[in-house]
Amino acid sequence: MTMNLNERLAITAVGTCTCVGQNTQQTSASIRAGLNRFVEHPAYLSIARAGADPEDPVPPAVAMVPTLDPELNSQDRLMQLLITAFRDLVHNRQFNRSMMARAGFFLALPSDDPDMMPFGIGTDFVKDFAEQTAMSPFPVTKVVRSGNTGMAELIRVAALYRGDGQLQRCI
Repeated sequence: MTMNLNERLAITAVGTCTCVGQNTQQTSASIRAGLNRFVEHPAYLSIARAGADPEDPVPPAVAMVPTLDPELNSQDRLMQLLITAFRDLVHNRQFNRSMMARAGFFLALPSDDPDMMPFGIGTDFVKDFAEQTAMSPFPVTKVVRSGNTGMAELIRVAALYRGDGQLQRCI
């Protein structure tokens, strides 16, 4: 694939689900207002603060999404975050199923390193997403597990597919 350097890639819609908003508008307003939702996690055992007396346990502070069950395992939590953000994106862009026929699906998941193995994010994640959302398979699906750079990497890959005319839109 080659990309014409005169081509531009435009982000025309965003879908989000964060601890400070269930959609893009709520999240943006909360960020502008300086809000956060760091709270003590209700389901985790207390831990000792680094450098503190080990006999003085404190519960971990986390940025919880209020609509998600705090006891979800990591894979189910990521799935619910993805589904909520996807619904927000579809709503913002007013996508319909026929528009998805020439859309690619590009997903950045947490890094695939030994520290992430206990979280059980498997190779069937995209298949499970399609089943839970009743989506037909996308003509192009790319998943990366390269950590913090995943989204930037996928924007570049999506631009190549758009530049070659293989896809009308990239999600």
